[in-house]
Amino acid sequence: MKDIYIIGKQPSIAVIGNSLNRSVNVKQIIEWNESIRLTSNAWAFEKSDYVILAFNNRKLSMLLRRWLIEEFQLSDHNIVDYSDIVLYELPLMHVDRIFEAYEDDYYQGIVLGLSHARVGICPEMIPINVADISVSAQDIYYNYSTLKYIISKYPTRLKKIQYAVYDVFDYTYLNYDVSLSNNACQYYKWGGYSLDSHNFNSNKNFDVDFNEFISSIQSNKLKTGVEHFCNECIIRGDLIKQYNKAEVDMIGSRTKTVSPEEILAYDGDNSLVNKRFESTIKENIELLNKTMELLKSINPNMKIRLVILPHYPKACRQIESKYKDVKKMFLDRMNVLCETWDDVEFYDLKEMPEFDNELYFYDCEHLNFFGARKFTNTLNTVMQW
Repeated sequence: MKDIYIIGKQPSIAVIGNSLNRSVNVKQIIEWNESIRLTSNAWAFEKSDYVILAFNNRKLSMLLRRWLIEEFQLSDHNIVDYSDIVLYELPLMHVDRIFEAYEDDYYQGIVLGLSHARVGICPEMIPINVADISVSAQDIYYNYSTLKYIISKYPTRLKKIQYAVYDVFDYTYLNYDVSLSNNACQYYKWGGYSLDSHNFNSNKNFDVDFNEFISSIQSNKLKTGVEHFCNECIIRGDLIKQYNKAEVDMIGSRTKTVSPEEILAYDGDNSLVNKRFESTIKENIELLNKTMELLKSINPNMKIRLVILPHYPKACRQIESKYKDVKKMFLDRMNVLCETWDDVEFYDLKEMPEFDNELYFYDCEHLNFFGARKFTNTLNTVMQW
């Protein structure tokens, strides 16, 4: 039996505490706050096998690690950091975290897209279990690649899926290739699809080879030094489930509202609006059709809804003229897509009048917690799950 202390903050404490196996005896859980007195006679850490620092704050963890070593003469390898446990145990790709967590028949719906869906949909408010495979900055190419990967790796876990929501971002989505953007490296670090470089090696923003970059992320897992602890104490499947739950619960902390200064500064001035990348547009049109084909191969009766989630209408009105041409092109392609495939519908909810209130927005383009709850109710009406 391993005796363990956990020091930290929620939700990290819950993620670790609910992932420990039966060989672990949790002596004490200490919820950190700035008023805690760091005195050596308060706790008996020196009698424990491990002390877990359950913080999403590397700087604080490092300070506490130094204090534990100096005050209690603990060995460095007996102090385990939450971030290292998560890095070591979690699959690199978000899609694997979602599909490894549950057995067959769990999911009845699937969500594709990028950050707007990731922070704008509250899964706990949806009456069915949905596999949210959206990742911040994910483009049409990687949505398609991820879906193809799921069908190949997890075919039995798709048997009950009847509904698909596809967050199509904005009118510029057909013009977007994340592998050529300055967000490319972050996308892969955030859990994006990393088995295919797409056009990354032509990205002028980075002077690194794709395979070397992904290998460096993978090698960091082995540098954490927590392999022995994880093998002794952690149930990997439970950790993945608890981490996924904490990620969903994170939406509840997004209560910030867009400021007047942010609204005033919003000018929509970016390369996706100002320049047409014809080869990207052509590829993405083809890939959207292939994505519909893949979804229908999972279930021929799949109900598919492509959605632009709400942006702050007041901010959108400021830049309306810049989007005129790209908007027409995008809406035309959505109409063709819906006419081509059965039970595929497109909903342009970008400037819904019901959302013309800064209360619902984290910034000009993303919903906050209040907006996400309101939008999820709208989505439930649209989907009729």
